[in-house]
Amino acid sequence: MLNRSVIDERAIYTKRAEDYAELVRRFGDPGLREVGNYRLGDEIGSGAFGKVYIAHHKLLGSKVVVKKGDRVTPSGCNDNLMREYYYLKEFGAHPNVTKLYELILTETSAFMVLEFCPEGDLFEYLSRHKRLPLEESLRMFVQLASAVHYMHRSGCCHRDLKLENVLLDKKHNVKLSDFGFAREFPMAQHGPRGLLNDICGTSAYMAPELLRKTPYVGTKTDIWALGVILYTLVAGEMPFDD
Repeated sequence: MLNRSVIDERAIYTKRAEDYAELVRRFGDPGLREVGNYRLGDEIGSGAFGKVYIAHHKLLGSKVVVKKGDRVTPSGCNDNLMREYYYLKEFGAHPNVTKLYELILTETSAFMVLEFCPEGDLFEYLSRHKRLPLEESLRMFVQLASAVHYMHRSGCCHRDLKLENVLLDKKHNVKLSDFGFAREFPMAQHGPRGLLNDICGTSAYMAPELLRKTPYVGTKTDIWALGVILYTLVAGEMPFDD
């Protein structure tokens, strides 16, 4: 008959073997499920930055959004990733900009932990409601314009304003997101050296100078995109085809 000490030793050995097997499984799993204090859930989107997941804090249980991107691309450091992080941190004090909680770095990847907006983006919201009452459109547009003005006043332009990049929190307050195409603009915006040249964004929201692929003023193209968004909120359809 085995004594208690032998049984305890076997139990400890079995537990260690199981823990080690679980560690091997996690290290070999290409679909990483835990990052820092967060447990990753379903993938909810992807874009120029990388993949986007719903996640939960392992201790607090609070829901967040985690964006995963490669730290290095074939051309070098991931420029979109760095700009996304920099501008979220720079403008996160504004109440209508998505909050960045923390950045987690591994050898190959970067994980940005962001505020969770349960009502989704403005495109989804408008798809459900077809068109919005004038009062609601005005309230949302004022919040969005305030966030964009905050950027412009700080010397930056967004360059990718669209319904999909405007999130809504549980109180239907606007949260501007996706700053991967944001840029500082030269102070002499109206001079030959004050114009931007790289073309980016979504064509249905692009100002004529972007579609013509000519140098442009970043703040003015943002204002054009704001006009497209306002028209779409009120009319329930976009003014221009994509």
